[in-house]
Amino acid sequence: MVADILGLPLTWWERARFRSKLRADIRDRSDFLRDVGIDVLEAHAEACRFFWQPITLKRP
Repeated sequence: MVADILGLPLTWWERARFRSKLRADIRDRSDFLRDVGIDVLEAHAEACRFFWQPITLKRP
């Protein structure tokens, strides 16, 4: 339990970083997202989530 609490900031940082990269991919490489099977609208919905919310974007 203590390890989970201490690891929470790292988890939040990883989520925020993932969503930041996802926003950059939406802006600069939306064709790449489609190539790997991620719908741009789904990616946008994921990128708009808050850092404390778990990642819900699923790859096929």
